[in-house]
Parts: sequence; C-alpha cells; structure tokens
Amino acid sequence: MTSNSPRPSIALIFPFFAGGGAEAVALWAAQALQDNYDVTILTAVNIDLVHLNSMYSTRLDPRRVAIQRQFSDSLSQIVLYLWKNFSWFRAFFHHYFIRWFKTRSKQFDACFSGYNAMDFGCFGIQYIHWHNVLLNQNFYWLSKFSETRAFENLSVSNSIYTADVVEKKYGVKTDVLYPPVPRDPGLKVVPWHERAEFSFICSGRITKPKMPDRAIKILHKVRQQGFDVKLHLTGGGGGTYGDSYVREVEALAREHSDWVTLHMNLPYQDYVEVLRNCRYGFHLKPEPFGISVAEIVQMGLIPFVRSQGGQLEIVGQDNPELIIADKEKAKDQIISVLSDPQRQQEILKTLEERRHLFSPERFMEGTQALIKRFLDQKYSR
Repeated sequence: MTSNSPRPSIALIFPFFAGGGAEAVALWAAQALQDNYDVTILTAVNIDLVHLNSMYSTRLDPRRVAIQRQFSDSLSQIVLYLWKNFSWFRAFFHHYFIRWFKTRSKQFDACFSGYNAMDFGCFGIQYIHWHNVLLNQNFYWLSKFSETRAFENLSVSNSIYTADVVEKKYGVKTDVLYPPVPRDPGLKVVPWHERAEFSFICSGRITKPKMPDRAIKILHKVRQQGFDVKLHLTGGGGGTYGDSYVREVEALAREHSDWVTLHMNLPYQDYVEVLRNCRYGFHLKPEPFGISVAEIVQMGLIPFVRSQGGQLEIVGQDNPELIIADKEKAKDQIISVLSDPQRQQEILKTLEERRHLFSPERFMEGTQALIKRFLDQKYSR
C-alpha cells in the first residue's frame, strides 16, 4: 500500500459540490468507506461536512474523512461565481482541478471519481452520470487529459440506460450501481388519505430541460376537466444565463397562483416536508437516472414520467399509465389515474416493492464491493 496507515487510502474526487444527485454519490461513497479505509475528499473549494450531512442524510465523521481543497477561502467565492455562471470557466476549472489532482493521485491506493470520466494519471474508478462524460477538449492541454487512460479505468454507470448509451458511444462496458436515495427512518410517513387529494410536485432546477412551464400547462388542462389540481414547483435557478427562463416560470406561477406554488431554493428539510404531503410527482425531462423521481417514489408518491431515460428503471414497466410517450396525451393519462382510487393503490404497492433498489444501504454495499474488486485488480496487475 502507498499509505503509512495499515488501511488502504482512498481519494474521492469531486470538483464542486453544487447540490444534486452526483454529490449524493460522492458523499455516500465516502460514508461507505470511512470505517475501513483512510478516506480523503479532494475538491476545488472547502466543504462543510456537517452542512452536507444535513443535506444528504449522511453521517460523515470529520475525524475519519479528510478534506483537501485546491483553492484558499479568499479565492473560493470568485471561483464559485465563475463556475456557476460561465460555461467557459466551468470547463477551465474542471481541467485545472484535474491538473492539480494529478500531482497527488499516486499518494492513494485508489482514486474514485464521483463526477464522470477522469484521467487520474493512473488506474482508477469513475462513476458515470451521463454519456457526455468527457470534459471540454479545448482544455486537454491544461490537464493533459487522456481519453485512453480515462476509459481504462473501472467504470460504473448510474443506470442501465446510461450504461447502454456509454457503450454505444465509447465502446466501454460499465457496471450499474444505482445512486443512493435516502429516506429518513425517523420521518413520519403521511398516510395517503391525509395528503391533499390532487397535490403534485415538480422538483429539480428551474431550467428549460426540466420543463416546469410544460407541467403547469398540462395540469391546467387537467383542472379544466374538473380536477382541483395543486402544483408545487421546487428548485433553484439555472445561473445567469437561466435567469430569463426563471422569470418566465415565475410569471406563469403568478398567473396561476390560486393553484401553483413556486418554492425557490428550499432548504432540504422544507423540501421533504412539501414532498411528503403531495400525492403525485410530475417529471417531463428524460433523465440518465432521475434522482428526484426516485425521491418521489421513496416518499410514497405516484410519479408521471417521460418514456425515455433512466427514470423508467425507477417506475418499472408494470405501470404503463405513468409513462408519458406523447405530451399531448399526458392530460388523459393523468386523469385516468386520478379517477381510479383502486388503481392508485395497486400502483403504490408496486412502487413500494422497488424502493430497495435505490436505498443507501444497497449503494454502500455496492461501493464496498467495487473498491475491493478494484484493489484486487490493481495489485494483481
């Protein structure tokens, strides 16, 4: 082993913790490994493990998980602003981060990227969230990024859907390990009959690809058929270039303020409170996995989702009326489910049987097995 410790040393690579499913993968991986390995999270700017624990329901111990950061506090705010708001700088900082990490990678027995493909400068593990896994090629000179080296890594995908696309695009086979979707065991589940009858939630960032404006328009048609639908939109904005779309959604929410509530940048616990009091979810974007759809299922809601993407693996094939192939027919599919209480209970039962697929326990077991397999491969080379 390269470390002076009797335990193998693990580097968990994640440049920026901006909030999302990819961050959950990195943090729960750290929790899975902290008891048996020397774990270090390497990131661009400093992170607060106590705050991240509260956001992601992890129990990371600062005494067992070290943090190495690239930028000082004085530079961090500038770097974060540029990273969030300008795609050019985002690509630049990612490659600059890789360059910085490569000077440290050989200090560790295993390197694990929670943020797509990574050229560690050595053999490593990469968790792939989508097929656009290679960073902006214009900055390969900065990081000396090698695609060949990246795809020699042990690769894992977040869904069968992503794994299939990655294999078709890059010719690389990947294992599948679903992301962790925690459900607080101390949180009281609100019985179905106590939730608002026709309450929907549409969660995720307020961006065009997520189509919250389309959700409002479709549910407006449902209301016109006599169903007193309520909609909660939750999420944050899409950065400087997304401001105009956020304003468009805000205006649409104001126009329908008698039944649409827009919750911007809710603290996680407040988001969970909204989620657990709704009956239905609505998610129109095809996703590589669909962490918000999995949260909806974990909290006992019925989700309506698009017919393409990893979210189909969450919902399953037993509930075709939840899968929207034609947005023009979405209204009729939703009304069909809202009109049939018995079918709703049947759907809820099938969804409950799928929750274990996305549990943190299953993810952590998979991560532990992955690290063991990686170390066996590395030291048998």
